[in-house]
Order: sequence, then structure tokens, then C-alpha cells
Amino acid sequence: MSDDTFAAPPPEFAVSVSQASDGRAIVAASGELDIASAPQLLNAIAMLGQPGTSSLAIDLSALTFIDSSGINALRTAVRDARARGVPAIVAAPSEHVQRVLELVRLGEILPLELSLADAFARLDRDGAGGPEAALPKLDTPSDDSARARTARRPGRG
Repeated sequence: MSDDTFAAPPPEFAVSVSQASDGRAIVAASGELDIASAPQLLNAIAMLGQPGTSSLAIDLSALTFIDSSGINALRTAVRDARARGVPAIVAAPSEHVQRVLELVRLGEILPLELSLADAFARLDRDGAGGPEAALPKLDTPSDDSARARTARRPGRG
């Protein structure tokens, strides 16, 4: 007996940029944000800058998947936008992506709001920390400490 059903291909990553006359920009990502697609997101955000852009929201409402490369791309995008004087915020993650972002505590590292309306309200209110606000440094354990934690996990050798 043969199985004629096929798994659907993963959604392709796409990014679109829209900019209002007041300088607000939305970079909307859809599909899967991973090591292969992260450069597309970073390139789209790099194209935005002053004087034309007053604030930036990275809309994740249509994102279906994110991995560590995608999370790092978000961190880099917000940091780079701020370095160019453009307050930036991560906004409106899909339910699945929101769970991932909560697990890695992204909201403690980057400005994050659950809707675009809340994101722009925060940007209007305080610039999401303002372009001069430094992002906290991420502590990255040494290889030895990471191996030690892995070795202590039950079922690991």
C-alpha cells in the first residue's frame, strides 16, 4: 500500500517593508526565520534609516518558525537600527513564535509588544528605550561551562 500524501513544504520566508509619511516603518516577516533567511531580514532593516525613518516595528505576526539564528537576527536588527538613531521594537509575534520568545526571555533583552498598536504606542511614549539606550550584553558561557551543564543532565554521558 503506497501513501500518496506528501508533507507540505515549509513556508518560504518573505519580508516586506512599509513606511508611512510620518516616518513609521514596519518590517513584516512571514514564514520561517532561521539561519538561511536571517540575512534577508537584516538587509531589509539595513535599508531603513534616518532621516526618512523615525521608528521601526518588526512585525512577526505571520512568522511560523524562529530558531536561534532568527532570534539573534532580531537582536542585531534592533541594535543596528538604534545605532542609526531609529528606535526599534519587536511586535506582534504569532502564538508559536511568542512561546519561543518567552522561553528565551527575549522581552528582557529587547523591547517587545504583543501588537503593532502597542508597539507604536510604546515607541511614541518612550522610543522603546531610545536610540541611545544600550542593549544589555548577552552572557555566553564558555565551552567548558556549557559542557559541564550538559554532562550533569540526566541521561547524558
